[in-house]
Order: sequence, then C-alpha cells, then structure tokens
Amino acid sequence: MEGVQIILAILTIAMSGVVSGIVTFQLNARRDARELRRQKLEAVYESFNGFVTQLGGYWIPYLGVMANKIEYNTALDMTIKNSNSEVKYFRTLEMLIAIYFPKLQPHLDELNGVKEIANEVINQHKEEYRAIGPHKSEVLAKMQALSKELSLIEERFREAARNEADKLNKKIPGGDC
Repeated sequence: MEGVQIILAILTIAMSGVVSGIVTFQLNARRDARELRRQKLEAVYESFNGFVTQLGGYWIPYLGVMANKIEYNTALDMTIKNSNSEVKYFRTLEMLIAIYFPKLQPHLDELNGVKEIANEVINQHKEEYRAIGPHKSEVLAKMQALSKELSLIEERFREAARNEADKLNKKIPGGDC
C-alpha cells in the first residue's frame, strides 16, 4: 500500500507541474498576443496620422492655386518635391486594419472616400485652370470643406483607436498584466 501512495504522490507532483506549465504557457501566450496587438495598433495609429498629414500636405499647394495665390506649376513642383520621400502610410494602414483591426475599416473607407472626392475636385480645378488660366476658383470652398471633413474623420478614428486600446488594456483573468 505504501508503494501505491508513493506513486500517487509522485504522479500528483508531476501532474501539478504539467498543469502549472500549461497554465503559465497559456497566460504568457495571451500576454504576448496582446503585446503584439498593442504594437500593431500603435502602427495603425502612426500610419493613419502619417497618411492624413501626407494627404493634407498634398492638398495645400492646390488650395494655393485655387485661391489664385500660386501658379499651377509651382504647386506641381511642390508636390513632386514632397512626394519623393513619402512613406507608404496608406498601404501599411490598409494591411494592418485588414489583418488585425477590421472594426476600424469604416474609418479607412471614410478616409479613402474623402481622398477620392478631393482628387476629383483637384482634377476639376485642373481642367478649369487649363481652360481659363489662373483664377480664384469656386472649388476652393469644396476643398476647404474636405479639409474640415478630414479633421473630423481623424477625430473619429482616434476615438475608435482609443476604444480598441481600451479593450487591449483590460486585465487578463488570472493574468499579471
């Protein structure tokens, strides 16, 4: 009988070690997954802000042309100068949202929609400029409205990103973080 008790004691110790190892592994895996998602969310945030900044910077010279403050060729030169060193924020943003944060997709769609409308307005102005030359354009008001909309989209995105961060920052049941 004593041999059976020794075997049971050894099995109990061994099993508790195995269970402890499994629990520790699971907790560490969850913690590591959360840390990875935090890093990806930070990259999404940086990419979104970088893209919005690029987009606004791209629009500025054309706003000057529409206000008849600079020539179209000057705006083109400014655009070329600024685009040579551009980081591809939109591609990174698109990939990270698709893979890690699909709930943020509506914000990316909204941003892309404003970008498309702005491109149409800029192209409309370009055609006007070709037809009648330098002038103060009526599309300036449209671009100014789109700039304001871009700021609102940025605010809504930041709020959504903060909500995602809040979810990530909740404690893991039984975890240490």
